[in-house]
Amino acid sequence: MGQTKVSGGIGNWQEIGWTPAGQPSVTDNVRIEHNAVTIPEGTTVKVNDLEIGDGGNLIVNGNLIVQGNLDMTNNSEGFSMGPSSTVVVIGNVTVNNKVDLSLSSYLIIYGNFESKGSSKQGSLNIDNASIYVFGDVTGNGFPDNFGCTEEYSGTTGDVNETCDYGDETDYVNNQENIPPGIIDLLNCYDLTTINDTNSCPGGNATYSVPLYNNVKYQWQEKKSTANTWTNVGNDAPQFTISNVTMGMSGNLYRVVVTPTDPFETCKISISRKVSLTVGTTNIWRGATDTNWNNASNWSCGSIPDLTTEILIPDGLPNYPVVNTGAAAQVKDISMEGTASLVILSNELQISGTINSYGNIDATAGTIILQGSTIQDIPAGSFLNDKIGDLTINNPAGAGLSGPLGISGILLLQTGDFTTNSNLTLLSDINQTALIDGSGNGEIVGVVTMQRYLDSGFGYKYFSTPFNNTQVGDFSGYVDLNSTFPHFYSYNEARESSTNEDASGWTVYDTASNALNILEGYAVNFGSSNVPVTIELTGEVNNGSYSRTLQNSNGTFTKGYNLVGNPYPSPIDWNAASGWTKQNIDDAVYFFTASDTDVYSGTYTSFVGGISSGSGSGGSIIPSMQGFFVKVSDGFTTGNLRLTNEVRITDLSQGFYKQREEEKSSEIQKTLIRLKAGFTDSPDFDAAVIYFSPIAKPEFEKDKDAHKLMNTDVNVPNLYSLDTEGEKLSINGTSYNTENSITRIPLGIEINRDGQMKIQLAEVENFNSKFIYLIDKQNRTGQDLRKNNAISFYLKKGTYNFRFELLLSNKPISDPAIVFMDPFSVIDKKGRVMLYHYFKVQEKGQVQVFNLNGQTLDFRSIQGKGTIEIKGIKSSGLYLFILSTGKESYTKKVLIKL
Repeated sequence: MGQTKVSGGIGNWQEIGWTPAGQPSVTDNVRIEHNAVTIPEGTTVKVNDLEIGDGGNLIVNGNLIVQGNLDMTNNSEGFSMGPSSTVVVIGNVTVNNKVDLSLSSYLIIYGNFESKGSSKQGSLNIDNASIYVFGDVTGNGFPDNFGCTEEYSGTTGDVNETCDYGDETDYVNNQENIPPGIIDLLNCYDLTTINDTNSCPGGNATYSVPLYNNVKYQWQEKKSTANTWTNVGNDAPQFTISNVTMGMSGNLYRVVVTPTDPFETCKISISRKVSLTVGTTNIWRGATDTNWNNASNWSCGSIPDLTTEILIPDGLPNYPVVNTGAAAQVKDISMEGTASLVILSNELQISGTINSYGNIDATAGTIILQGSTIQDIPAGSFLNDKIGDLTINNPAGAGLSGPLGISGILLLQTGDFTTNSNLTLLSDINQTALIDGSGNGEIVGVVTMQRYLDSGFGYKYFSTPFNNTQVGDFSGYVDLNSTFPHFYSYNEARESSTNEDASGWTVYDTASNALNILEGYAVNFGSSNVPVTIELTGEVNNGSYSRTLQNSNGTFTKGYNLVGNPYPSPIDWNAASGWTKQNIDDAVYFFTASDTDVYSGTYTSFVGGISSGSGSGGSIIPSMQGFFVKVSDGFTTGNLRLTNEVRITDLSQGFYKQREEEKSSEIQKTLIRLKAGFTDSPDFDAAVIYFSPIAKPEFEKDKDAHKLMNTDVNVPNLYSLDTEGEKLSINGTSYNTENSITRIPLGIEINRDGQMKIQLAEVENFNSKFIYLIDKQNRTGQDLRKNNAISFYLKKGTYNFRFELLLSNKPISDPAIVFMDPFSVIDKKGRVMLYHYFKVQEKGQVQVFNLNGQTLDFRSIQGKGTIEIKGIKSSGLYLFILSTGKESYTKKVLIKL
């Protein structure tokens, strides 16, 4: 407990001196004597026991809380209350017959009110007072006007009214008329934790106060349509209303707390009245964390759905993040100026309106508009005017009122999307945005589409995703007035002015020239190797397109046609449906610009799930990508047609731009990939031989790819040759493991002299133990499984059939087999053995001579076999001659016996 403090001097409570020094605390007993002390308006004083001594006077203009007793039993005492004051005494109040009392505003006495003496010499003024005494009123010392003839209501307004004082029942009935600002001061039980509650239809509303022992809790409700309080709820410190309705909005609630022990000093406490607001707006409070899907973060105590209006206000400790769990759903979304919402690898589904001031960060998320009336995306709705994915699933459609960039997928599932020239499909080093072709809606208005190039060096094969593009749309990136033209179309049937076959490349740099749908163009972006982002604008292509292609059997064009992806999305050349390839080979050919020469580059082919390169090329053709296809030999025309079924949603598909060393992600097959290059250059060319039991040795349009010759002088052309001498970059052939040897001829064409290297770049699922690379001219061979590269020097030119792959499950040491000689001679433990390799029905003779011309042996032979030469008896140099009816073969052989 505290100590007793005595006032000293006249003045305000906080300014006078006290003995002992220091203002009294709530645990101190206080005595005021000889002087007048004032508690100023707007201040609250709390003490334990209070005594007004002889000659003392207390003027209360503020608030006084006495936890114990108030004693005024001396002579010449005074106690008065101002018009805006409150006095609460938890204990008893005792006065003598000479006390002057001036009571106004609110006086609450939890104990007894006793007046001692009988002379009635004091005075009492209770004008404008609300007095409640929960104990007994006793004594004979009260003034005459303190008597009672009528029941006192607790709101005395006339000093002449004779009455008793308001008790607990009166207090309960009149409590809501007490100013809310002082209700908490009147309570001896602390009920300040009760607050107004907001809820949504179908949600819960909960009110609570602290838990006290040995008390009774009585919750009360006052409906918005009633004037009286009704008891509701259970005897508990918490009251929950389940499944609230709109009709409950405006109802008031409070709790009355009374002790179960009749001798308890604290007789009653009534909380301030609080309201229930029921509305369709669910307000984010962020009281728990940042998880959108945590119901405790929402004012309604429930997670919003597509029928819910939400508000995310300013000044909160936590703001919502939608990254785990279910997608976020709202009807209307409103956000105040500094609020934020992050959609991270998840969705925000909106069925109504957006009012967000740019506070929604959906750069790594998906926005889905799925209302039933037209939905608008206002200007500045999203952070930096960018989002990841956007889906329109609204039969009435949606539109843009301001700029919006999409970095992911735009899907028009149902309903049209009106761009008002505000939509940009973004592209960067990581991905290029696209329009999903599987939706039923249409784009209304123009769209800007970007295409990131990691290098602006040299030629790129471009196509347009729009139906109204012109050459001049490239003027910001290409010099259309260059002396050497930088923009070309390709005419497979082109002839020179003298009607001779000519290259298909045709200058096409007039700005007004239209860029045709499904046609490719060669565009030279210059000599800068820094990244560049191309932007084209127009009305996007959608639906089916077709083009008639030519095969004039020209010397230079040979049926190749430069086509292009017509859609604002990648397409799959191997799509199960959507393609018509009438009289067209199944291979596609991509161009990669040189790193050193702006006018040249290399080609990569793809067919049947296999790319000739190791990372450049595949079945996925990026948006804006041009590529070559070939009208099959023997046909003069072909038809290429495609529909939306060939479109895919591969965001990471980059424009064909540079050679890559990494392994491709193509379908795994049984194959061998070789590459060739000059030893003084990092660049190389590649060729693939793959093995299939249904592949034929000659060219097949659905299994093989021709060789398109590179134009980069620093890159050789490597290819295999089929049985008819066709040069193939991808060669499908059969391979029987039971056969002893399989031979595959190789060819190389180079445009400069140099030291070269051929190496085994990749082997997939191929079980042959030995892969020999044979140089028949130099009569050398090397097992590429042991040493994967062979080097040699070549002059500029074409080398067909000089090199070959020799595949075997057994090691081959006999040069005659390696180099396809008709026979070989081996000294085998003192015996001279001749092995001959004729066809089964082929016949011939073998003659053996010494250097003196003497015949040592003469035999007739047929087919494949072995004979022993018995005429050689000593070491030396001997001459062997094998002859058939058509040819004769001679070898000098050194024999060591």
